[in-house]
Amino acid sequence: MNSNIEDDDMGDLWRAIKAQRQEKRADNRRSSEELLREAGITFENKNFGAHLIVRPSGSGATVDFWPGTGRWTVRGTNRTAFGVHKLIEW
Repeated sequence: MNSNIEDDDMGDLWRAIKAQRQEKRADNRRSSEELLREAGITFENKNFGAHLIVRPSGSGATVDFWPGTGRWTVRGTNRTAFGVHKLIEW
């Protein structure tokens, strides 16, 4: 009977972790868009903010950015990095 109680506790723990991760990704999406706007970087919002197509001025490059995870890649290159601050700096 103890294992059922432990299973329930573990299930509750992982559900709480999942909810916390989802909230963190949602917060990342909101704050990343705000930071990009403040930096004057233009972007196109796709999939309700899950994917942003960023076109930094002067670079001539197009960047695919997933603000939930912070991952971004420069199209046509092998350049991949993480973080909205690194993206703005680049």
